[in-house]
Amino acid sequence: MQWSEFRVHVRHLSSEGLDRVKAAFELGEEAHKGQKRKSGKPYFTHCIAVAHLLADMGADADTIIAALLHDAIEDTLLTLEMIKKEFDSDVPSLIDGVTKLDESELKDNPTLEQETETLRKIFTTMQEDVRIMVIKLADRMHNMQTLEFLDPHRQQSLAAETQDVYVKIADRLSMRDFRDELEALCISILEPDLFRKLIELRKKNEKTNKKNIHKIRTAIHESHPSLTQNVSIKYEPKSWGRLKAQLESEGSTVTGIYALTTVFICNDVETCYRVFGALHERWQRETLSFEDYINSPQINGYQGLHTTVILEDGMRVRCKIRTQEMDKYARRGITTKCFDSEAMGILDYLQWTERIAILSEDTAERSEQFWTSLQSDILGESIIIHGPNDKAIALPKGSSALDGALYLYAGKALAVTSIKINGKEVPFYQTLEHAASIDLTLGSKPTVKREWLEWVQTGFAIATIRSALGQQSDRQKIRIGQQLLRDALKEHKAGFIEEFEQQGFQEGLESLGFASLREAFIALADGHLEPDEIYTAIFEPKKAKNSQQKKLCTVRYSVPVNSPDTHALLAQIHQDFHAHSKQVHYDKQQPKHIASTKVKVRLTPEEQKIYVNKLKNAGAFDIQISQINPLLKYGTFVVLLIVLWGLDPVFASHLLRGPLSAYDLTFIRFVTFFIVASLLFVMQKLFSTRKLKSISPLNPSLVAASFMLLLTALSSYLTLTFIPPLQYILFIAEGIIFTSLLKHIVSRNAQWWRLFLSFCIIAGYIVALVHLQGSSLIGLMFAAISSLSFTLYSHVSSQYQTGTIQARYPMYLFWLSVIALPFAFLFLPYTNILALPRSELLQGVGFVLAFSILPYGLYYECMRGIKPHLLDNTLPFVCLSTIIGEVLTSHSLIPLVALPLLLVFLWYFLTMRKEN
Repeated sequence: MQWSEFRVHVRHLSSEGLDRVKAAFELGEEAHKGQKRKSGKPYFTHCIAVAHLLADMGADADTIIAALLHDAIEDTLLTLEMIKKEFDSDVPSLIDGVTKLDESELKDNPTLEQETETLRKIFTTMQEDVRIMVIKLADRMHNMQTLEFLDPHRQQSLAAETQDVYVKIADRLSMRDFRDELEALCISILEPDLFRKLIELRKKNEKTNKKNIHKIRTAIHESHPSLTQNVSIKYEPKSWGRLKAQLESEGSTVTGIYALTTVFICNDVETCYRVFGALHERWQRETLSFEDYINSPQINGYQGLHTTVILEDGMRVRCKIRTQEMDKYARRGITTKCFDSEAMGILDYLQWTERIAILSEDTAERSEQFWTSLQSDILGESIIIHGPNDKAIALPKGSSALDGALYLYAGKALAVTSIKINGKEVPFYQTLEHAASIDLTLGSKPTVKREWLEWVQTGFAIATIRSALGQQSDRQKIRIGQQLLRDALKEHKAGFIEEFEQQGFQEGLESLGFASLREAFIALADGHLEPDEIYTAIFEPKKAKNSQQKKLCTVRYSVPVNSPDTHALLAQIHQDFHAHSKQVHYDKQQPKHIASTKVKVRLTPEEQKIYVNKLKNAGAFDIQISQINPLLKYGTFVVLLIVLWGLDPVFASHLLRGPLSAYDLTFIRFVTFFIVASLLFVMQKLFSTRKLKSISPLNPSLVAASFMLLLTALSSYLTLTFIPPLQYILFIAEGIIFTSLLKHIVSRNAQWWRLFLSFCIIAGYIVALVHLQGSSLIGLMFAAISSLSFTLYSHVSSQYQTGTIQARYPMYLFWLSVIALPFAFLFLPYTNILALPRSELLQGVGFVLAFSILPYGLYYECMRGIKPHLLDNTLPFVCLSTIIGEVLTSHSLIPLVALPLLLVFLWYFLTMRKEN
């Protein structure tokens, strides 16, 4: 197209405007000279086409000039400075606004993405001049119109992006005609079969509507002759989304799904309401169909009265009643305002733009978070809620009560103490319904907490809460951030922060855009970073790269049985995440009126976090999520531990009746322990993704624990040389109970008498067994020593490990074995190792691996997955395991004689544990 042809489309401009546009036309034509599009046509034809689209909208000279040069900065030698010299006014800022960000501007920040950041730039600058967005929409329209010259994959990608973003933007600007054409192009590429069906349905609707328009006009004229003189009635094609809904519901009568749309265009607002009254006077109105957007405009500035009437034949007709100005705005939207010489204040029509700056600032270093906020707050579906003094506001569908409070009251809502919806107090996380009324009770000072972030769904609310959290001192933030990361490590059974060298975190931190752990702690406290994000980046970087893969998860949680509202919310959550009802199981526990629930659902790691938060907000508790059954895993480990601990003295006693002596078995145990611990330590060194802090072998607690472990082993084997296994295990139990009893007495715990009773019962049991089985004084003396040394080892080892040893457990075992090994070699002169037959030696090594080394590993795994006190509860069952083992190996029923006494001990012991 030459200038002479293009000039026809811009004849609405002044002479000065035409001269400026001609200069831009010639400059752009020269700059793009030699460049071709995929179609083979000169590239500048695209720029002309975009300018043509805008000219047909009545665009001003600056907008048309910017359209002609919108790709010049990206694709030619022209610079913004050169354009500034040629064109004053708003042209340079318009061109800069639609110019893509260069990748070099983002390369120093790995969390920024070019496409999203370009969108951020456009959305942010449109607050200053909405024409930037209009130019971008025209640019995308022509790209979609010429899509056939791209490869199929690129066509699909561009169409999907256009549908997700630009169609919604056009809707938010109330550019209905533009939106419908753009969406049609998208559907024709993405769903061609559906598009053909929708076209046929649209044609069918148009034919049917002509008859009904005549019927409606005639009926109104009969009852209100003067009214029809000031009103024109026309057919309005449905949006593609409405057409799709109609297609899916054909053959059924569904509330909210109507076949036809008729528009009544009136001279003034008063006539609009008169038409509305005449329609309701003549025909039945569909329930809940009336919407007054004149009094309360839609989020995109649209105004009009909407109602659905049911004609005599049952046909549902959607009636939209607008003035001529409202109708013009409905079709062309903000373009009816933004090209005016007095366009200042046009953003009053688009109040949603006020939130863009807040969202952009809050997500300044996070493209993904900005995109999420954009989709929910700006481009997503919205509802209307009502506040005090008849204030109405639009906010995203799915928002919580706390979202609504922050939207209505902004910063004042940070002091909220309670929220009422429709007069009823509700939890902060309660989902809002359309047309709900909201009222707050405010305190005298802010009550904001970090957990509020889990109760809101909108980017605006998140930004407001984060801003408030950011007011804390850095020292407070670092402390909060440290605790949040500690909790995340505990949840993932990864160890304690103090166990790791922080230099090893650097790569993971940099992938999140943080230079140090201190910065990450502050971001955690502010709510700009989630604990799971930093955990995954540092400890599971490969998982972070593949975080979009869905995996089948088992989710367990508890919920009150008698809470219909909670169950309704949970049912909706299961439906949203496609957890079918046949996968939800309730196990009612009558005494507590609690239902334990199991759900199987496929989720990505990101969806898992959202799912768990939604369950919490709905009222579920004790939530566990795993990809395998944790109860089966840890239950199996605990049962195996009980069996191994209980049978340990039984098999040791059997071995000690042969050639092996107590000194032989002790020596074999610690040499084997050293070899296995060394292998585990080396493997951890080689394969651990994180560098762990070293453990000092000179630590007094570690040395004491090593010595006590050695003394426990030797005295235990000496004991089992003289007395039966059951007497030995009961001495060990007495030591544990006695220690616990002392703690209760010192702390003045009122339940000490139960432990004392348990101690007496076990003592009586030992006396009975000594009488029935026989024993020796030296054996009982060694049993007392082993009980004392085991108790001391347990105490010292536990004190040393608490809060410092978890991830470094293999390192801890290594140094434990290294320190104990020299002491074990002191027993070498008392052993008969060199003279032992190979078979006996192998039996000894096998025994140590099965009953000493394997329990260490199982105990470590259990400590990562269940609470320590649950393992303490196994003591009575270990005793039972020993009883069964001794009965089977000795072929004697004597151990069963005092079994009732042991069961009493079990009852007292477990009751006390449960209450604690």
